[in-house]
Amino acid sequence: MFKAACLLTMFVALPLQAGVYKCEMPNGRTAYQDKPCAQTAVKSQALDLPQRSAESLRQEQWERDLLKWRLASPEAGDNVNNNKLTETVWQVDAYLKGALKDPDSLQYIAWGKVLTEGSKYLVRCRYRAKNSFGGYSTEEGVFYLNSNGQVQRVVLYEPGKSLPAHFY
Repeated sequence: MFKAACLLTMFVALPLQAGVYKCEMPNGRTAYQDKPCAQTAVKSQALDLPQRSAESLRQEQWERDLLKWRLASPEAGDNVNNNKLTETVWQVDAYLKGALKDPDSLQYIAWGKVLTEGSKYLVRCRYRAKNSFGGYSTEEGVFYLNSNGQVQRVVLYEPGKSLPAHFY
């Protein structure tokens, strides 16, 4: 068992590297691709890129996502708002990722606009995620948030069924 764990650690820690090729085509265009250039290429050059680990790639993706969220974040003073790029509401996104059995499988289908009543918020979200059996199920929920942006209540939305008259 110890040997298997060591081997697994070794393979996980191996840096990732993909070959990148720069190809100059007969029409004068330059193409970058992950496969060697075709025979019709005028000039072919394999680029030597620095090796990066899976962890550093995840960290870079996290930083890009964080920057995207910051650029599209609501103005100061607005606690709950739709993201300008993705229409998501980050408080609901965080709530779902903490509540679902397989948060990595979460896929958003549609978001409603954030509605307000005083300092309380309401937003509708349709999403799909894997259930306990590994199959995807689709849900549409109405999320009620307080003035701090914390999800207080979730009501599954059913067409034709009325929602509570007041937020909560």
